Amino acid sequence: GAIIPMGPVMNHVGEFPVVEITLRMAPFSGDGESTFTVPVNDERIPVRYAAARGKHRIEVAPSAVRIQPTQFRATDFFAGVVSSVVIRTPEAPSLKA
Repeated sequence: GAIIPMGPVMNHVGEFPVVEITLRMAPFSGDGESTFTVPVNDERIPVRYAAARGKHRIEVAPSAVRIQPTQFRATDFFAGVVSSVVIRTPEAPSLKA
């Protein structure tokens, strides 16, 4: 299982502010958990991905950057389905980093 953050093409880091990040997701084939931090602009956005008993969940902490989750197609190199995606808002509890 993996989540790959992808941003806009730039000539150099910081060329312009990022307004949207795409999270490309390849679900775990079994149970598992992964956490990481996406550094973007002047933020560090915690992301958590967990799979248990066939349910897949992705949680993203609040951010000024739009987060767009996408899943690799079933015709890519895996088979699996993400059950839920949670994009936290400033009003919702934050993830532990």
